[in-house]
Amino acid sequence: MRLDEEKINKKKRNGKNHKSILFVILLIILLLAIVTIAFSFFSSSQGSTPNSFFTFVAGSTNNSKNSVSTKEIDIVYDRALESRFHKTLPISDGVVSVGTILKDENMKYQLFVAMFREDGSLVWEYEFGNEGDEWGYDIVEESDGYIIVGTAASRSLGVRGRYDALVMKISRDGNLVWYKTYGSADWDRAYKMTKVKDGYVFVGDNYMKGGDVVENYGEHDFWIVKIDNAGNIVWSKSFGGIRWDRAYGIGYMEEEDIIVVAGSSNSFTNGTRYDGYVVAYNGKGDLVWKTPLVNSQVVWPFDLKIRGKNIFVGGYTVEKAGNNKNYVERAFIAKLNAIGSVEYLRTFGTNVRLHSINILNSEAKEDRMTFAGYKESNDVKQPWYGELTITNGVKDGLVAIERTVNSEYGMFFDTNSSENFVTYSGTSMENGKYKGLLKIMPK
Repeated sequence: MRLDEEKINKKKRNGKNHKSILFVILLIILLLAIVTIAFSFFSSSQGSTPNSFFTFVAGSTNNSKNSVSTKEIDIVYDRALESRFHKTLPISDGVVSVGTILKDENMKYQLFVAMFREDGSLVWEYEFGNEGDEWGYDIVEESDGYIIVGTAASRSLGVRGRYDALVMKISRDGNLVWYKTYGSADWDRAYKMTKVKDGYVFVGDNYMKGGDVVENYGEHDFWIVKIDNAGNIVWSKSFGGIRWDRAYGIGYMEEEDIIVVAGSSNSFTNGTRYDGYVVAYNGKGDLVWKTPLVNSQVVWPFDLKIRGKNIFVGGYTVEKAGNNKNYVERAFIAKLNAIGSVEYLRTFGTNVRLHSINILNSEAKEDRMTFAGYKESNDVKQPWYGELTITNGVKDGLVAIERTVNSEYGMFFDTNSSENFVTYSGTSMENGKYKGLLKIMPK
């Protein structure tokens, strides 16, 4: 009897053990299922756009959650055969970059726009172009989207000559709203744009009178065009002479309703020396003043920024190297007042070209700004950037912090900033491939 009871108890104990093992197995399966579902939900919540074609590296400076103001982020766009970021616009929830991509050898260059979150992740991207080359150079933010300026070559887009200026509007989520091309039967381009109180003004160069070009004085002329909010031409002006004149920078003095333009010209020299020219127009298109920027050989402005009543122009010069006959390229910064008088023109760097400036602060004592371009070393161009402080009224009062990006070839085209961070936009090369390069740095 006791033996039978022991057998029964042993069976009960064995049954409990089996039930315990089964319960543990079921619990493990349930936990794995929960983890799988959670991971799938998290992945889907990041959006359907794959991130495999670009990489970003962030160097943290502290443990704050605000990645923009506390981390240096490098975004390397690697989706196309070639890619370039020409301008980056800081916005409330990230940045928007405009540039150009070439997807493969059988296609033409396409205008390209991309939005990135503050941590460097891609939100959306947009391409525009057809059978010709299309380039995007500048972007302006509006409440309902973005206005983009560039250059187009596709006849199917309405281009009449070799190139036409291109202006387009896209929505805040990257969809086309409208586009227009502007030009004559030859070579017309646009590089920069500014918003004015009743529309926009873009600048570039034209080559021949006709069509939308109502004035031309020789070879290439500065081309300054005012359009309304729908892209219709209000007025078109040219500035130049019998030779080569090109406009690259623009700014707007809102209180005075004055549009200020900077570019290079050899029409008013013996033809071998290029001077910089800064010209100002009122809102009706009348020329108000013009100021040359001159040194021994070349002054080539690429950018213009306005801070208060001050006008800043940046670019590069060509100067003699010491007492010998060799020449060296250096960066320059010029400061003008509201009526075009030059307060200073300072040079710095060696074997460099400055493409863009961004004014951080301008006071009576000093001016502080960031700069971007390229530096050439051993016949290799490297992306070049940094910060510059100029002490007003002091002859040698210039301090530059210069940095470069190690690359087979590359350059920065633009620098910009928000309240918390600074951006540098350009291109670099790795294994012979051009990659879009966007650097976001804490201010």
